[in-house]
Amino acid sequence: MAVCAGPGAAVGLCSADEQAIFSCVVAGSGKTVSLCASKALEKGRGTLAYRFGRPGRIELTFPDAAAAGDSLVQFRHAHYMRSRVDRTELSFTRAGHDYAVFDYYDADEKP
Repeated sequence: MAVCAGPGAAVGLCSADEQAIFSCVVAGSGKTVSLCASKALEKGRGTLAYRFGRPGRIELTFPDAAAAGDSLVQFRHAHYMRSRVDRTELSFTRAGHDYAVFDYYDADEKP
């Protein structure tokens, strides 16, 4: 079972001056996946970072520090919604590998 936190929480691999958009401990590994944003995140303004690992021992950060100022354009975002269905996905490609963080809600599958 994963332990997760949603938007606004100050948890996971996010720093004190960031907010966690998504943060989950990966079951059985003790490692965390966090999507961290600047406190002022709006369309076209702010920063976003994906981090994976343990507190104090992060194994993967995207984007790297050199590209962090232009971080929003490095992610792809998809959102689909209809009655009783809501799907959100944020993804990126790094070194030829695709990564995605997603939240799917389907009222017929998990009421």
